[in-house]
This record gives sequence, structure tokens and C-alpha cells, in this order.
Amino acid sequence: FPSHDINAFQLPMLIGSYELEIWPFLEKIRNLPIRRSIHLGAANGYFAVGFARTFGHTVLAFEAGSANHRELQAIIRSNGMSDRVVCRPAANYQDLDAEIGPEPAMIFCDIDGGEQKLLDPDLIPKLREVPMLVETHPLDGAAGYSRDLLRKRFSETHIIEEAVMKSRFCHEMVQFADSADSFRLKGLENEILSAALEERRTENNWLWMIPKKSEGLAYRDWE
Repeated sequence: FPSHDINAFQLPMLIGSYELEIWPFLEKIRNLPIRRSIHLGAANGYFAVGFARTFGHTVLAFEAGSANHRELQAIIRSNGMSDRVVCRPAANYQDLDAEIGPEPAMIFCDIDGGEQKLLDPDLIPKLREVPMLVETHPLDGAAGYSRDLLRKRFSETHIIEEAVMKSRFCHEMVQFADSADSFRLKGLENEILSAALEERRTENNWLWMIPKKSEGLAYRDWE
């Protein structure tokens, strides 16, 4: 982060506890034969910049919130990723369809329920051949969850795994408090532990969806 004044939202990101339930999926992404990712809902750029730095991806970061763009750009610059991460406003069907091209790419999506409209293979057929990591949410204006809708849409074309959000407990998170010295946060162990215990919204499970076949590759080649 470019500022030394880390806020409560950033602290879980700094110590590594943020969205820790998807870590196994991130390890799978590391091994995918792709080097480009499309981020829908980039927010402050934590994952967009992380994919560029850690996986060597070129990243297209869509973010609807204009208030987030200044921090997003600052984090990109402070990490030296201006040549790898490009920012744009919110994506629509045409934007997403245009960006899924011949170069293998994946989608990382956290758009607070917008996935139920945007990730529609009937409107964007190319989605049937794209790996996707998607945070799901309650359906807008209806009972149920987008995870069930996405499973229905993609079960024929993708292998789907789910990361279940669950409550966290102090004994599980103490490892993050022990990391205080590594981040020059000595004396803030209690604050770190509190951040690692960030409120979990159990309805926001993540789906990791891998195409059963993509450019002739079988699922085993994507594991």
C-alpha cells in the first residue's frame, strides 16, 4: 500500500487473512497456462495487483466505483505494475465479450451481485470456455443465491468447486498476529487478530469454475 497509515479495511490484506478461504484456488490459478486476467470489481486493486505481481498476469481491472479509482491507481503505481494493470470503469456485456479474445484469460469477479446479470453465457457465449473465480451473493429481488444460478448456467461446461465462508476463531487466526514483526506492526497484535477475525458473510461463498474443455485442453490439464 502506498500509505503508511493502514486502515482497518487494508489490514487483513496486508497480513494475508483477507479472503483466505480462496487460497487453494489461487494456488490453482498460479499453475494455469494463462497469463491474462480480467477483474470485474477491482476495488482498491488488491487482487488485480496481486495477480500481476505474483502470477505475472497482465490485468484488465474494471471498477464501477469512481471513489476507488484514485486508490487503485496509487496501489498500481506503488507496486510498479503500471505496465501490467490497466483500469477501466464498470464493464457491460459488450466490454466483457470484446475482452475475451484468442489469448487465454480468466475472470476474477466480485461485483456485489452483478454477477447474476453479467456472467450470462447466453449473452456472452465465450464465457463457456473461460476459467472464473466468482464471489457470490444473494439474488437481487428474489429468494436464493447467485451461486445456485451460476451452477445452473455453467454446470454443463465447467467443473465447479465452492469455497464456503465460515466463522473464524481466535486459535485459528493467531498465526496472523504472530506476523506483526514481519510487517513492522509490533505492538498491534490485538488489532491484527481483530482484523483476521473480520466479519464473515456466510452467504458470500466463492465459486471456482474451470472449463471442462478449453482450446482442446482437458480438465486435468487445468488442475
